[in-house]
Amino acid sequence: MVNSTTYRARPTALFRDFSERWKSVPGKDGRSAKTVRNRFATFRLMWQQAKAWLYVAHSVCEGVRLPEWEKKEQPHFSVEQVKAIIAEANPPYDTVLWAAAETGIRRGETCGLNVGHVNLPERIITVMRSRWGSGLKGTKSKKPRVFPLSSQLCEALRVYVEGRGPDQPLFLSTRGKRLHPDNWVKRELKPILKRLGLLGATHAFRHGNAS
Repeated sequence: MVNSTTYRARPTALFRDFSERWKSVPGKDGRSAKTVRNRFATFRLMWQQAKAWLYVAHSVCEGVRLPEWEKKEQPHFSVEQVKAIIAEANPPYDTVLWAAAETGIRRGETCGLNVGHVNLPERIITVMRSRWGSGLKGTKSKKPRVFPLSSQLCEALRVYVEGRGPDQPLFLSTRGKRLHPDNWVKRELKPILKRLGLLGATHAFRHGNAS
């Protein structure tokens, strides 16, 4: 084989060294069926890259049988539960939760809204970015998304829109700062859900909206 005209020496590396190189192109821990499948998918991607880098020539993933994973039903809030949650919330969080329930937008997207993203005459709200940590970034879809608003929600939003500049944050914390997605959920929403004996978080508003 070495004397063959098609022979090419293959690079060699310990798997741990290959793993370190591959990290720039993730891994997960856990033992559930879902996690096993996710980890195998990750390993398969790594092995494919190893073949592309000529560390290996064979496949070790063919014929592997993975554990079955039954996707659990995601928690979602009913209309009655949403009303109860909103009734327990103080401003501006009552309107924040109302907007999340009616539109299905994510919590980070809610925190990324500016006054100018709300068009009261047209009764629409445009989601263009999301708050992540201390900064703002584009949404998962990478494109602006427009949602219709009910006349009732528009009236609730009016106090946060009228007389304010378009580049100001739509919702402010008690300290006058743009809402942080982790902070307001932990300090405002979670205590309400605990008092009402409900499971879930902001995604339950999204799933409730979808259902």
